[in-house]
Amino acid sequence: MVGMNKKKSKKVNLLKDQMFLTKKYVDMNDPIYDSEIEDENCFYTVVNAEEIEYSQKVCDMKNKMFEDVNILSFEEFEKKCDLLIDNFFLSNNIQEFIEDIKTLNVKIYNDYLVLQLIRKSFDKDDESQMNVSCLLNILNITKLITPEQVQRAFEKILLSLDDIKLDCPLCYDIFLKYLRFSILDNIIDKNYIFKLPTAFFDTLGIFNVSEKELRENVLKEKELLMKHTLHEEETGEQKQVTNVKEYYADDKNTNDKNNDNIIDTTKVNGDTNSSINENYNNNDNNNNNSTTTTNNNNNNYYYDIYQHNIELADEKKKLKDEIWNDTLLWVLDLNIKKVEDEKKEFKKKSRDFLIDFFNDGDTNEVIEFLNNSNNLFYHEFIRISIIESFSKNNICRKYISYLLDNLCEKYVSKTDIVIAFIRIIGYIDDYEIDFPQAKEMTCKFLLRCIYDDVLYPAFLSDIYKLHIGGVTGMMICNKTQQRIIDKEIEFK
Repeated sequence: MVGMNKKKSKKVNLLKDQMFLTKKYVDMNDPIYDSEIEDENCFYTVVNAEEIEYSQKVCDMKNKMFEDVNILSFEEFEKKCDLLIDNFFLSNNIQEFIEDIKTLNVKIYNDYLVLQLIRKSFDKDDESQMNVSCLLNILNITKLITPEQVQRAFEKILLSLDDIKLDCPLCYDIFLKYLRFSILDNIIDKNYIFKLPTAFFDTLGIFNVSEKELRENVLKEKELLMKHTLHEEETGEQKQVTNVKEYYADDKNTNDKNNDNIIDTTKVNGDTNSSINENYNNNDNNNNNSTTTTNNNNNNYYYDIYQHNIELADEKKKLKDEIWNDTLLWVLDLNIKKVEDEKKEFKKKSRDFLIDFFNDGDTNEVIEFLNNSNNLFYHEFIRISIIESFSKNNICRKYISYLLDNLCEKYVSKTDIVIAFIRIIGYIDDYEIDFPQAKEMTCKFLLRCIYDDVLYPAFLSDIYKLHIGGVTGMMICNKTQQRIIDKEIEFK
């Protein structure tokens, strides 16, 4: 009787399990799975059909992906990429470089490619840097890089400029030129320049430049260039006229000589013996003269090369100065000084506003505050909000997490949130001085933002491979990633 109750209880439990599934399957490996007779010899297992179908699809997709594409690890890509870049700077062959990058076929790592191209060009000449600008444009046109990848690479360089400056004093100038050409070539968003840190322009000293004097200098340079061009054209025309005159003069002399030869044939024949004697005497003099002439020609040749190199260096310097002056004018035409003054005022207002926000966490007040502000500065509001919460309690930090979820894509773009987090992680060592728990709190913010889809899932790996924030930044990425894995295991 006890045995019968156990069997009945087991059967009831199986029936209950089946009731909670959308589809009911029996074990198809059982030889009598389709038997209509239910007896002690008929054993079956309930399985979830949707889970099986989904796992099969994922498995098929993975198999197909690995069959079609030979995916490189980041370490392998790193080595090959650095080698290709070194070869590019030797050959300056853009087409060959593009084909090699296509062969690697790992677009997800190309933010590292952009970073290394710019970083390695800092100690190269102006021509190489221009080639890199052209290459970035072509990589963008061929869809081998995305604006987001270029922006991440630029953010990493911005964080490293003070270190790069030790080896390359002009790195700030060079970076600004890269930024200008990238915006003009539509590689990145035109408003990105307004989102650069204020410290960048302060270090560059661009606001100390007199716009009036700069415009006058540029105008003078263009006038000199026009005069030089006209002078070369006039000189070329004069040379052409001179050559024509010399041609006709030589032609006339040739005709005169031919006539003299016909008239004086008898005289020439009569004096043949004396001419031969004179030729013998003149041979020695000609040999000496030819040696002197050769030496003079060699000296002239080397002098010409020297002069050509000086002229070439002068032309390169003029071109470099012209590009730099145009870049400065381009920045000044954007009214960047006015925008930076507005940004400083906005940052101050944001800190004052957050004092009240941490008291009640009212999201509507934040939306109203942002609507009355310039959207170019939203990334600063996000950055300041997170940093200010480091000194607050857990409830205040929950307010910020909830706020980010509500603002994302509706009022604030994901790009602004990404910039804010990159700069927080980039300077995390400095923040830890004032807030010892900054690293742990940043991990928690990242974890919550990734789960809320405020940050894209690959954000951590992108930050890690660019080494943003140095060793501490990489530790934050590892720690957050491990917590995500632990949560997934826990849910299973």
